[in-house]
Amino acid sequence: MLFVGGLAQYTVVWDMGDMGVGLMTIFNLLVMYPLSKEALNALKDYEERLKLERQEKQIKKYLYFYTIHNIYTFFHSTEQYKKMRLDQSF
Repeated sequence: MLFVGGLAQYTVVWDMGDMGVGLMTIFNLLVMYPLSKEALNALKDYEERLKLERQEKQIKKYLYFYTIHNIYTFFHSTEQYKKMRLDQSF
């Protein structure tokens, strides 16, 4: 192709380039059709994993705040319990 491109007129060279791109497109389309099922399965798998990751993040966030709340409630209730014990001892 380089040899022909060096000797031919520029319109012939551009036509050959266009033909090469067109053939490449046709071959890619022919190969993509049988692979479409696998591509769709991969897309579904990706979307499921993304959904699970988002759910995990929400669960971790919930557990973090729930744990903080429990720790706060525990210390708050023990302080109240100590105060009640001290008040009753006098």
